[in-house]
Amino acid sequence: MPVTAGWSNGDSALIGKSYDGTLANGVAATGVEGLKTIVPISAISSWYDYTRYQGLPFSYDYPTFLSSYVEGNRTEPVNCDAVNDQLAATDGDETGAYTDFWSRRDYRAAPTPQASNVTASVFVVHGLQDTNVKGPNFSKWWKVLGDNGVTRKMWLSRLGHVDPFDFDRAQWVHTLHRWFDSQLYGIHNGILREPRVDVEVRPNQWVSSNRWPLRTGTTTLHPRTDGSLAKRASKHATASFTNDVTQSESEAITRGASASRLLYTTAPLARDTRLSGTTEVRLDVTTQVPTGQVGVYLVDYGADERVLATGDGARTLATESCFGASTAADDACYRDVTRRLGTTQLQTLARGWARLDGAGHHRVTVQLTPQDNLLTQGHRLGLVVVASADDWTVTVDQTPSTYAVAPCIDGHPDCPCS
Repeated sequence: MPVTAGWSNGDSALIGKSYDGTLANGVAATGVEGLKTIVPISAISSWYDYTRYQGLPFSYDYPTFLSSYVEGNRTEPVNCDAVNDQLAATDGDETGAYTDFWSRRDYRAAPTPQASNVTASVFVVHGLQDTNVKGPNFSKWWKVLGDNGVTRKMWLSRLGHVDPFDFDRAQWVHTLHRWFDSQLYGIHNGILREPRVDVEVRPNQWVSSNRWPLRTGTTTLHPRTDGSLAKRASKHATASFTNDVTQSESEAITRGASASRLLYTTAPLARDTRLSGTTEVRLDVTTQVPTGQVGVYLVDYGADERVLATGDGARTLATESCFGASTAADDACYRDVTRRLGTTQLQTLARGWARLDGAGHHRVTVQLTPQDNLLTQGHRLGLVVVASADDWTVTVDQTPSTYAVAPCIDGHPDCPCS
């Protein structure tokens, strides 16, 4: 029978971090009536982008694992073996391809659900150092929402998989209440006239803008035979390295001379430089293995204070702050959290990986994870190219094979891009 809820005006919102934020994205992509706004925090917009990267799985059988994990929390007896077996049989781990299996789990694209169905406004929150739900999940979602005219707002922090209630509690609670007042009650409090995007470009240094990424122009840099990364291309810049399946990212970006990766660096930056958006690396790769892979790291070389990766960059303190009314069951007080800061000599800014099917030449464009950083004058920007990246993706080439790499240069006779 109908129930009257006098406490509700009929407008609803969804908010959540990680899996809960992913549910908010998925529900909004159905276009369900009555949902006025969502606040996805560190959320997935495409399960393909969560579980793999340009054909390389981060692990095998993830849909089956997740289904079994969720199933294991049920209190009543349940047997999902048939469903789990079907997931394992159709997830396409063997090829890493984006198939119909994944399109049905992509909230950005057809058939359904899809971003063109979204009528709710969206307040995106994500960490630029989130290595769990990686950056393409927010950057591609942000773009397609804009393409479809969705009202949107975004916070990008320097942390990892961390809730804004922890990393900037007072400002977050204030902003969130204003957002809900605007979107659920129709209160004209000015929040929609403020800059849409707030980005933490350095620890505790925030910059506001109406667009993301910034549209200040694109800079093209070329790997050169002397190991530099410069605006002018170098003829015959092909270099080779040997796949090392035991090499970690940390080893690849810190080693000196090494036969197991390529390293190119810019001259010291003449001024503080903001890097905003997605970096594309176009390469011509030759290898004789039936199935290979490449990994690319964009690195900031230079001593600086940074948000550390440990604990997703967050450190819980002994002090507390309180919000709202307390009850006997909940005192409404929460431990304070601060950024885990430290001076380091370098930091990986962005990463990307791609599968190479078939022996011979491959012209591949590796799209790195999106970033937004204010790099310090005097630092060097580095590009590191490896084959296997065992601490990130499944290693499809387990051999010490040789990879020859040349930069793909528009109009260059030795390495054309088309």
